[in-house]
Parts: sequence; structure tokens; C-alpha cells
Amino acid sequence: MSMHNNLKELLTIKEGPVVSIFIKTYPGINFAAKNQLKLKTSLKTAKEEHSDIDKKAWGAIEGQLTNFMNDIADRIGQFPSIALYLTPNNYFKFNLNHAIELDQVIVGPEAYTLPLLAQQATKLSGTILSLNRDSFELHQFKEGILLKQELPKDAPIDMVSALGPERTDTTTTHGPTGALHGLNTKDEEKAIDNKNYYLAIEQFLMAHTDLIYKRLFIIGLPKNQSLFRDLTKLKTVNSEITIKKSPSALTTAEIEKELLDQNQVLIDQTVEKLLDRARSLDEVNPSETNPAELFALLTQHRVKTLLINEESMFPGLIVDGQVVDTEPEKTTNNLLNDLANFTLRNGGDVYVISATHFNSGQFVYGV
Repeated sequence: MSMHNNLKELLTIKEGPVVSIFIKTYPGINFAAKNQLKLKTSLKTAKEEHSDIDKKAWGAIEGQLTNFMNDIADRIGQFPSIALYLTPNNYFKFNLNHAIELDQVIVGPEAYTLPLLAQQATKLSGTILSLNRDSFELHQFKEGILLKQELPKDAPIDMVSALGPERTDTTTTHGPTGALHGLNTKDEEKAIDNKNYYLAIEQFLMAHTDLIYKRLFIIGLPKNQSLFRDLTKLKTVNSEITIKKSPSALTTAEIEKELLDQNQVLIDQTVEKLLDRARSLDEVNPSETNPAELFALLTQHRVKTLLINEESMFPGLIVDGQVVDTEPEKTTNNLLNDLANFTLRNGGDVYVISATHFNSGQFVYGV
């Protein structure tokens, strides 16, 4: 069984063993064998360093790596890095849009998610409405990749299919949606056609909400976007991330980059606001920057968001609802990771951010 890119499902695993592998990939399908060798070497290293785990569990984990290889390993090089989590029963694969500095493998009772959470921009996902004056397309945007959505036959993909052929005489004709399609010789008639066509798109999307994944982002000229937003009743339309350009003037790569860049700006703004609040709270209650004491605040629901120093390591584990100290040399037992997973499981938010936001010796803020 496999679970591609399912963080929620991954976090349900709390008893392990979980092998967390992070590798910087060789780009392109021509290097598939090299990427596979990297993964095999990482797992071999982990097995040698954790001989305390029984052979049956290791055999099952190795079987999951084989499953991954057979499924999609030849496409690893599509992204600069990947995170692969292996358990005896599943594998979970996450694409990373930014290259990691060093390959890493960690074995523990649960997934090591901090490197994954550090790349917040990869969380952006949704449906893209590419809106022209007289046509539209839908794309799905997941893991930084734009994929065209196949539409049903009743989709009003262009003005003709929605409103019918243009009238060439004064005979009253109706298109498939019931709207009149004018002669289009005057600006006001073009405006009416434009409005009727966007209403047809609106009706189609309202009837096919299953095609919309999470949020609907719009790409289109400002005047086209403005008209559609005025008409639409869809609650999933996003107003924070939008590309105000003609879709036909943009390449797929340009759209992907623009969406991720805009999302990163929003994340940075959110983090700055949280940091301002966290610093003011820290002056009142220094315990909110102490990982061990912070766990108590999380269990009391007094803290719902964590801001974690991406370069920090704090020895410890959460076992049976209690913080357990571990030897400093056991670098895989990072209490910050357990705090992050606990927070996410309980509906909170976690941001793994640059060390420049913290004072010396500071590991985490709780808000």
C-alpha cells in the first residue's frame, strides 16, 4: 500500500519504525538509476546503524522501497529533492521544490518531518482557472506541478459551445445555455456576450464542484478577472493569489513559478506577524521558547502555532504523552520534531524558519 504526498496519513504513524530519507536528486529520467542507488544506499546505512530493529520489520521496509522503485522511481528527478518515508506497511513520497544541502536518513518511532515542513511553499495546491474572454481551461496545481484537467463534454470551453454560433441575421437564437448570442458588432454587444459566457462558466463550475480541488486560483487579464469575480458565487475562489496576465502569454513553468512565489510572500508575511506576537509573549513568559515546557502549553491548548529554528536540535522524545530526555549524542531524537508532529495532529500550524529569526540558543517560539 502506498500513500503519495499524504502528510495527514503519515502523521497517524506513531509507533514506527519509520525511515525518513531526504535526498538531492539527479535531474531527469536519464539519471533514474543513480537516484535509485542513492535511496538504496540510504536505507542500507540506516539498517546498519539500527541493528536493534528486528529483521522482519527491516524486510518489510525494504519491500516498501522496492514497491516505490517499481511505481514511480523513474520520475524522481522531476524535482530538486524528495522526501521518502518508509514503514513496514506503506511508503510516502513528497516532492521538494528546493534542493536540500545534504542527503539525510533518520530512523525513529515516527516520521522526521522538519525538513519537509521547512519547504512551506510546496504546500500550495488548488485548481487554476485560466480565463480568456471567449474560452477557459482548468488545471490542477499540486506539489508545484501544473496538470491540465480533462473536462466533461458539457463544459463551455469556448463562447460558441456556451452561447451557440454568432447570429448572422435578426432571427432570435439561443445557445446551449439559453443565453442569446449577439451579432458582436458593437462594444455593448461584446460586453453582453462576455457576461453571458462567464455566467455559463459559473453555472458549469457550480454544477461540477468536484473538479475544484481546495481553492480556485484565477489567471487572466484584470478586466476579465474583475467581471468573473463580480458574477461568481463560488466560495472557493481565492483572492490572495492571482496572476493578472493573459494565460496564453504564459508558459507552464512561468505559471508554476509565479504561484509558488506569491504563496511564499504570503507565508513570509504570516511568519513575520507570528514572530512579532511570539516575541512579545516571550518577554512575559520565557517558557514558551523552551521545548520541554512548551509541550505542556500545547497539551493545555494555550499554544496552537510553532515557529521552529531550522538549525536547532533539542534531544528528547514524546512518549505516552510525556517528554522523555535522551542522550545528546542521539541526534535523531529531536524533541522539536515530536512537538511539530503533535501540533499538526491536533490541528495546529508549524513553520520551520531561518535561524536568523532567533536569538542565540533559542530553539522555538509558541504562539
